Amino acid sequence: MPKPTIRKLSIAIVFASLFVVLSFIPIGTSIIGGKDSFKLAIVLPPVVGWFLGPYYGVLSMIIGFIAGNFFSVTSTYGPLGVIIPMSGALFAGLNKKGVPFITSIYLILFSFFFFISYPTVWWFILPHIVASCCSILILLFKSSPISVFFNTLSSTFSQHATGTFLAILLLSIRAEQYYLIFPLTIYERTVSSVGALILILAIGKRIKTYFVLS
Repeated sequence: MPKPTIRKLSIAIVFASLFVVLSFIPIGTSIIGGKDSFKLAIVLPPVVGWFLGPYYGVLSMIIGFIAGNFFSVTSTYGPLGVIIPMSGALFAGLNKKGVPFITSIYLILFSFFFFISYPTVWWFILPHIVASCCSILILLFKSSPISVFFNTLSSTFSQHATGTFLAILLLSIRAEQYYLIFPLTIYERTVSSVGALILILAIGKRIKTYFVLS
């Protein structure tokens, strides 16, 4: 049987390939106030982080992002776009490793940064604050579907926070645009959280059967 590192790397490459495929399927239009679209690939980083951990999960998303560029899958943020799926996998992996407070702190820091940048639309950060609390609650529901959902919810909003960080720093988005972005954000992050939860529960036993990841 291959060594654990080889098994994890193999699965990382499989997930990276799936990330490329899902990057062609649009699910919404909330990037930059509706000028670009989110793809179904947003469901994958929490799944990858859950199964592979923070290190191999991040590696998988880097491979997937680079591979996607060869198939004309471009990011609004150019090469910096890679840190968005990386963050989703990283925080899901950290949650699974038992250190969800890192995810919680990241979401709180994002919320503070957003509030300073756009005080008139402060309510936009409410889901991120809820996700921050959910990341801590993971510790109370170990090895249960509730724990998995809290993980996917907090990691997918961490991924969204990273994308919003980039938008604030690199793009000229007016505060009024967040009125349009908000309902679409809730829709897309619900798809991401629930979709990731279903994938984890559906394929978890098979991965454990054929690939011992410990």
